[in-house]
Amino acid sequence: MRPLVVVALTVLSACTTCPTGLEPEGGRCVPATDITPVEFDENRHPPCHLAEAGTRLDLASGCADGVCDGDTYDQMVAVLGVGSCDSSDVVPETSFCDWQAGALNTHFDDQDLDGAPDPGAPALGLYLREGWSGSDPDGLGLRVSLACWYEVLGEPVDEDRVADGSTQRVVAMSFDVGDARVYVDDQELVEGYDGSTSRLALFGP
Repeated sequence: MRPLVVVALTVLSACTTCPTGLEPEGGRCVPATDITPVEFDENRHPPCHLAEAGTRLDLASGCADGVCDGDTYDQMVAVLGVGSCDSSDVVPETSFCDWQAGALNTHFDDQDLDGAPDPGAPALGLYLREGWSGSDPDGLGLRVSLACWYEVLGEPVDEDRVADGSTQRVVAMSFDVGDARVYVDDQELVEGYDGSTSRLALFGP
């Protein structure tokens, strides 16, 4: 039996340093997990990895995909096509319209309560949600870490925080970009906050 014990010990010892793709565990080699722990910053945000630079988002103008806060419904239709619009039981005299399966939306005055935007009424903010995949020339956009907004735009005008253990997690903030304003938030309310950008609200100069 002793030779068998020696062989077994030799095998375990050989596994202390494992081949590529394996890692030591309990004296043997097992498949590596390849999971690198994420280090969060003081605001509980993951490291910044900007998106590929693009032109679909223009923060300083309050625009996305060629339409802007303040455009009329007809102007937006000329660029994006016909939107899906409906009135709201919560916000009176308002018509909510969306495009791109709800990824881009806004609302307009609807004072005659017909469910459609009033002629000539301006868009009241431009809102981008999950499914919108554009970015600005700096690489800011949805799904980037909230840390990226600090890195590119500096300190925000305002922050919203929630308790996260013994720390405070920043889950939303607003920035002035020239005379425009952008609201950024991480509202993964079902799965919990993950520190990445889930919604943008654009307000032009």
